[in-house]
Amino acid sequence: MAVLHTNHPVPFGAITLHRIIHLVDQVYLTIRFWRRSNAARKALRGLSDAQLADIGLHRWQIEQTAVFLRR
Repeated sequence: MAVLHTNHPVPFGAITLHRIIHLVDQVYLTIRFWRRSNAARKALRGLSDAQLADIGLHRWQIEQTAVFLRR
């Protein structure tokens, strides 16, 4: 059975670069989630009470519902 050793040192700054890219990605995803949630809330607020009842929601549930639209 062959054994592969992969404990080579990484280039200088690679871990820092990875962390920066990860941070930027998380900021992007947070902004995207925030924008989607706001769009969903706005659309739901525009519906009448009868339309909300048709989809099984009450007006007070709009804020909680938009939170579940993650990704």
